[in-house]
Amino acid sequence: MLEIFSLEAFARFSLEVGFPRIHLIFLSFVLLENLTGKKIKILRSDNGGEYTSNEFKSFCKGEGIERELTTSYTPQKNGVAERKNRSIVEATKEMIPDQNLLMHLWAETSKTAVFVHNISPHKILGNKTTEEAFRGKKPDIRKLKIFGCLVYFLLMFLQAA
Repeated sequence: MLEIFSLEAFARFSLEVGFPRIHLIFLSFVLLENLTGKKIKILRSDNGGEYTSNEFKSFCKGEGIERELTTSYTPQKNGVAERKNRSIVEATKEMIPDQNLLMHLWAETSKTAVFVHNISPHKILGNKTTEEAFRGKKPDIRKLKIFGCLVYFLLMFLQAA
């Protein structure tokens, strides 16, 4: 989780200072390969600009990654990813009103839906979680709380001597 958190923090910082988005994609690939010890062989993506740039084509060619581009405006060609996105959106739509939250918390709610999905067992993975399949160990759920529950923050201030 630390690696993923580090990438997310880096991505936020990079976007704030104007770091090119394409470099974040490259960094994600490198991180994924380092975490798994496996090379990315084929990448299927839409025709989004970040995946069709000359810089990205060169990167993939240099890394030996075969690229498969889906036809524009045909999400059914990318069925697994589209179903996953729909599941996340549907979960988010249910969680917000269930806890009487405001719509501006959509991003945090979506992130929670993805987290819950990743720590839930899946039949296709032999009843393993995606965390187990990816890292080979069960996720730590000891600090998991009910979504939308009341929390308290302890703010400690250092006093100058």
